[in-house]
Order: sequence, then C-alpha cells, then structure tokens
Amino acid sequence: MATYVQDLFTVAMGGGSVRRFGDMAVVILPDASLVTTKQEFQDAQRWARSRNTTGDEVKDRAQMLAQLQTMVASVSGGSDTRGAMPKIARLAGIMRTEGMDLEAWRIPQAILDVLPPAPIVEPPPPIPPRAARRSP
Repeated sequence: MATYVQDLFTVAMGGGSVRRFGDMAVVILPDASLVTTKQEFQDAQRWARSRNTTGDEVKDRAQMLAQLQTMVASVSGGSDTRGAMPKIARLAGIMRTEGMDLEAWRIPQAILDVLPPAPIVEPPPPIPPRAARRSP
C-alpha cells in the first residue's frame, strides 16, 4: 500500500487561506498575513505543490515565501515587506482601491507619501418609493 506524502504547499499554508482581488492575492496564514500579486502567488503555489514537505510547517512556509519576489507583510506577522519599490507601490495602490487599511501593513513610508488619496465612494442616491398601485 502506497503512503501519501503531503506537498510542501499544503503543509506551509497550515490551514490558512487565499483571497484574490483582481491582480492581488491576500494570503492569510496562522501566524502572518501578506499581499502579493496573483501571478507571483500562483508561481509560488505551483513550485510548492511540486515538492514534498519537510515535515516542518515553519520551514515549509519559509521555503514557499522565499519564492515570492514581492510581498507586503502585515504589521502583526513575522515577515518583512520586500520587492522593488514600484511593485510595492502598485500593490499598495490596489490595496487602497480595494478599501484595505494600509496602516495594518508594512508599507514603506516613502510609498505612502506618494500614493494618491483613497477614492471617495459616495453612496448611491436613495431609491424613491414606488408609487402606490391603483386598482381598477
């Protein structure tokens, strides 16, 4: 009987989840959260799924996250933001557009200083009540 060996991705995620918004992927792990591009996450996921786990969740997670060139880390996590400034700025712009609180993320101040302000979303006008129907 063959034994099942888990892939590195499954163990690295540790029951976490991924939310995709346009070109952005928000990765929520047990001990950290991060934002990266959807393409970079898919590449790291493909890489990690093709490898066997080491048996150590923390080590597997570190190996998988090392595959990401660009990522914005949460303030509460143990990772650091990394990548080229233009890519981080682009991610921060998408995050702001999606309504995320940028203060909860480790975004360099130089990028925050040049980001355009968040768009003001006005609520739609109220729907007028329907005219009372008259019975013939």
